[in-house]
Amino acid sequence: MKKAKIQTIQPESSKLLIPALALARYAPRGATLVAGILMVEIGASFGTPVGITSQLGTIRSIVATISALTMGILSVRFSSRILLNTGISIAMISALGCIFSSNFGMMFVSYTMGGIAWAMIYPMTIALVGDLFTLEKRAVVISWVAGIPAVITVFGAPIIGYIGEWRHAFAIFVLPIALTSMILTLFSVPETEGKVKDADLLIGFKAVLSNKSAIACLVAQLMYSMAWIVIVMLSSSFLRQHHLVSTGLASLSYSGFALACFIGLRVGSKAVNMIGRKPSSVLLLAAFSFFSILFVLVPTATLAIIFGVTTSLFAGMFQTALNALTMEQLPGIRGSLMSLSSACARIGSALCTGIGGVILLTYGWLAMGSLFGIIGLLASLLLFNFATDPTISSCSG
Repeated sequence: MKKAKIQTIQPESSKLLIPALALARYAPRGATLVAGILMVEIGASFGTPVGITSQLGTIRSIVATISALTMGILSVRFSSRILLNTGISIAMISALGCIFSSNFGMMFVSYTMGGIAWAMIYPMTIALVGDLFTLEKRAVVISWVAGIPAVITVFGAPIIGYIGEWRHAFAIFVLPIALTSMILTLFSVPETEGKVKDADLLIGFKAVLSNKSAIACLVAQLMYSMAWIVIVMLSSSFLRQHHLVSTGLASLSYSGFALACFIGLRVGSKAVNMIGRKPSSVLLLAAFSFFSILFVLVPTATLAIIFGVTTSLFAGMFQTALNALTMEQLPGIRGSLMSLSSACARIGSALCTGIGGVILLTYGWLAMGSLFGIIGLLASLLLFNFATDPTISSCSG
């Protein structure tokens, strides 16, 4: 059985390539921003409490997980560009479905479709970075590709808070971004992979399962995502319900978190280049987890916002470091590996919103946030003990 052959090109083929990849990552993300800020309003529209409405995120994560596992197979047969554009198309359909939802069931189906888009877009953008840029440039490019969406969130959160009505937010904010993303990727992202029709479709899974370090990176991604989702999706509801802040202040705080995450993503590339992929991943994950616990435990809204910003800063730095570490574990099958990484991220999100929803209803915000922060600390220990950096002895990408 022949293996898929990857044709790597090093020159950046277009000045719009990095913005195109970055905006593509936001195509499915805009919906989660709207849901995070206006979850109370979405629930009110259909007569469902926040604890039930938050399960939109649970099912979306489950769908994304199953889809990401499928992408691990499809990426062997189809190019990253084709899968990326297909994912953006699904994100547009998902946004349209949410806008025209007449009941919670239709909203449920439309919103969770975004999980398929997420599973196709996220791993392919990172795989393309690995295929199109040299080793020395990859950490910096990752910081931009992952960071630009955070900047969009900085400006998008207050816009969504100002709009106030979730259907209008999908129509004015989510859908236009997805459409623009599609246009950019069609004109700027090159075809880079030569696929073999008779390739072993399970080659990616087989390679990962035989690599202890790759498994450690994937499990750490899963555990980290369980803590991160408290900040990225539930922080506005936490501030509004636990600290009784206004919708406007909650959306502004979310912008602050996003800005801190962007700064972290950019600084994270410097940390990777200075101290290495593994050391930066271990230290930054530990710092993120510690401050995520403080975020839910402090007694005032002011302190919670301060620690939320700090947590987001370290989260951004860690995301750059972990992506840089993971993508180098098995360079020949980056598409499959990053698809599995996306699946692990979605499993973590599903566990947080699913199990977390039960803990939230039973024991409250403090118990839920503390539990997932501790899980993040354990993930840091996992990376320290089992992950390795394959590029230490490598001279080129």
